[in-house]
This record gives sequence, C-alpha cells and structure tokens, in this order.
Amino acid sequence: MAFLLTAELAPALRADLAEYTLAAVEELLGPAAMGAVRRERRVPGLVKAREVSRSGGRKARLAVHVRLFLLGDEVEAELIDEALPSVSASAALRDELLKGGRARFQVVPTAIPSHLPIPALVGKDAGRQDVLIASDWGELAGVTPRPDHVMHVGGATRTLASLATYWPGSRVLDVGTGCGVHAIFAALSGARVTATDVSKKALSYAEFNAALAGVSLDLREGSLLEPADGRYDVVVSNPPFVITPQNVRLERYDYRDNGRVGDAMLAELVGGLDRVLALGGRAWILGNWEIRGEWSESPAAWLDQGKLDAWVIQRERLDPPEYIEMWLRDGGILARDVVYEPVYEAWLADFARRGVTGVGLGYMCVGNDDGLPRGPWRRFEEVTGPAPANLNAFAELVWANRELMMCSDAELARKHLVARGIEHRLHTPGKDSPFMLKLAQTGGFASELQVTSAVAAVVGACDGELSVGILIDTVADLLEQDPSSVRDEVFPALRELIGLGVLRRA
Repeated sequence: MAFLLTAELAPALRADLAEYTLAAVEELLGPAAMGAVRRERRVPGLVKAREVSRSGGRKARLAVHVRLFLLGDEVEAELIDEALPSVSASAALRDELLKGGRARFQVVPTAIPSHLPIPALVGKDAGRQDVLIASDWGELAGVTPRPDHVMHVGGATRTLASLATYWPGSRVLDVGTGCGVHAIFAALSGARVTATDVSKKALSYAEFNAALAGVSLDLREGSLLEPADGRYDVVVSNPPFVITPQNVRLERYDYRDNGRVGDAMLAELVGGLDRVLALGGRAWILGNWEIRGEWSESPAAWLDQGKLDAWVIQRERLDPPEYIEMWLRDGGILARDVVYEPVYEAWLADFARRGVTGVGLGYMCVGNDDGLPRGPWRRFEEVTGPAPANLNAFAELVWANRELMMCSDAELARKHLVARGIEHRLHTPGKDSPFMLKLAQTGGFASELQVTSAVAAVVGACDGELSVGILIDTVADLLEQDPSSVRDEVFPALRELIGLGVLRRA
C-alpha cells in the first residue's frame, strides 16, 4: 500500500498539537464563530484566530493551530515555526505538512463519544476528551471535493459514533473506514480492529490518524465485506450510500458513490452480515434507501435474506428534487453551472423510470441472535424528533427490550414493568375530562403515543410491584369493562411503549 503520509510526521505533529483540543478551540473562538464553523463558514473564526495569533499572548500558538488546521488559512512563516517546533525542526516533515504557509490537509480535534471508556486507556493523553483526525479540506476551506476526496468528521459520522459500543478484546470490523475515526474509537476502547476501504488514500489517512492516536489498525483494501475474515462482535459502517445514476456521474467520488444501481450496495452489505457477525454480535450502519410504497419495503427486503434481528430507523424522507439538489451541492455543482440542469433532469428521469418517489435517510442496528429459539425480531420506526443526548443508552435500552416486545400476551401478563415517561392530557377549555391522552418518552427522540384511558391507567400503575396481568384486571374492574377486551386493547400499546423505552423491566 502506498501511504500518503510518512510514519515520522505523526509523532512530531502530535507533540506540537498537544494543546490543540476541542475544548480549547471552542474557548478561543467563542460560540458565535464556532457556530459558523459548524455551518461550514470560516470568516468569523478567521477574524478571531488571526487577531489572537498575532497578539503574542499565551493563546497565540493555539490560534495558529486553528488557522492552519481547522480553517485552512495561510500563516506567516515565523508564526508557524513558533507553533510547530517539532515539525519545523525537519525540512522534510515541514514540506510534507505545509505548502506556501498552508496545511496540505485538515486536522480537527474530534470529540470522543461519552459512552466509550476511552480516557482511561490513552496513557499520557488521559486528560484529552478528543482525538486528532486528519482528512482532506472541504467546504469550510472553500475546496470542492475531488474524486478521491476523504471526508472529515461530519454529522453522519458523529451519529454513528454515538451509537456503536466497543469493549476490550472485542473484534471489530469498520467497513468503508474513510479517515478511520470509528476504527480509532474502537481501538482506543481496547478492541482488535480491522478497517477496510476501496480508497488507498483513505487507508493512508486512517493509518496516519491511528498513529496520531497511538493505536494500531489492521487496514485492508477492498469493497464492503470482501476483505473480512472470520466473525466480528461489532460491525460499523458509514458506506458510500448515495444513490447516483451512472449516466449523471460526471466523476466518481469514492467517499459517496458506490457504482451500484439504486440502493443495491446497502442490500449487498446488509445481506452479507450473517456471514461476518459473531453470535451475539451487532452491526451499526448508516444509509439511504429508495422509497416506492411504504418506506420500510427496501430495508425489509434486504433483511429477509437472513435470520438476523434488526431495528431500522428512518430519520428523514426527501422527495427526489430535495435529494438531487443536496448531492449536486455536495459535488460542487451549482445552479449557475452549465451542467446543472441536464444532470438534474437526467437524475429525475432515472428516479421516475424506476418508480422511486422518495429517499429515506437513517440507520439500522442488526444483530446475530440466531442461537435463540425464536424467529427474528424486526422493528421499523420513523422518528423525526431531536436525537437524545445519550443516543447509545437509548439504543441499548430498546435492544435489550426486544425480547419483551416479542412476548406472547400470556408471557407479558406475568412481567413486572416500570414506567419512565410523561403523560400528556389535552383538555378543551372548561372541560374536566381530557379529549386526548398521550404517553411520551423522557429519553429517545421525543416520540409519543396516543393511548386510551385503560392503557394510561395500566402504565400509570407500572411501578414494578404487581404484574401486568393483575394491573389489567384491576383497571378492567375499575372501568367496569370485560377483562379480555381490555387485554386486547392494552397489550399492543404496551409493546409499542416498550419499544419507545417508556416501559422497561422492573
């Protein structure tokens, strides 16, 4: 493998950037400039960082780091020498890192997900709550992606990082590793990590970033699951899932285009998980899927190839024009460009020819519990509310509750449950009785379920003391209703509330 970056650069850069942490950058720039950076706008940050870098104060060195590696600014040679003493001591390393006073690539401190036990494992960097991640320059620096572009850590990457869990000794496969951030989080958690990508350049960045973090990765070139061997406890993947017709690809972007028709790439990836997941193993995958009828049809069809448990969450649905416009902008093709309308029209025609009425954006958790004496568990959920602060904790709760959701009525009646939700009662002014009852999550995506009085009464009494069956019979007696009809009314709602995390085991 021909690596982009030499092994000598990483330790020198790591030493020079010891104070270049996410917390320090946020403090230096302040909320307004940092907010602009998150919107891919650098001017407020440049104004602040240039001023501080030339002040000669104690934060001048950090400001130079921000200008060079976060904002893509051109910096004066004397300031670079002061801010990068280890790199500047070697002409070869300086030339490898810099060109004309600018950094050749971006390096950004990236937050470590709070649910991972990493800080205790990173030795002398135990005080850091982030890792340094190098990637190609993008929109923030005014750079249009090239075909071999390696993405920085964006919103989708952070979402996947907030979902996946690793532990010491676990065997992890990162499919389409890109800059390597997920593989690095796994390795810092003590896992044994294999990371794959079709891009040599991406693998080079992944190796360099692993060196910056002080970990080792097993890096393999290849598509999807082809380089994998054996079985893994965790599979993570943010693959190139963009649905781009072949006839509108002006150039092939490795980080987003996969060369398949429609969402066939995700079908191939999901369909192959049963041969790489260890018993009890799980995969976390981001993706886009085509919608023709019900949004869940495509993911359900991919999963029907195997016997794996699965939870699929659709976070957003875009109509064809919205989807096309988003990815045209991503590729640097704007409405003023000559090719814009012909490409747009051809893309629309491809969707229309194949009957695609929308595209779903979301993620899925797929698990191998084939050893259990039951059929596969499947949950398809469309949620548009804000993601919870601790997405991993919520996901783990839902996954742990899937056996409860699959219980028969008789089994569920014997369970002792506790409620962790909020009840909303909607009243018409002047009326004592509510015209609508809703039970809502206190965690999760702020989802809620409209319920009947009987369901609300049973859930309200779920404190772990009495079984569900006793509570239902008691409520039926209070409402003077037939217990069997109340059970028919309550059990489906209880299962959904278990799926929402409103109800859980006592």
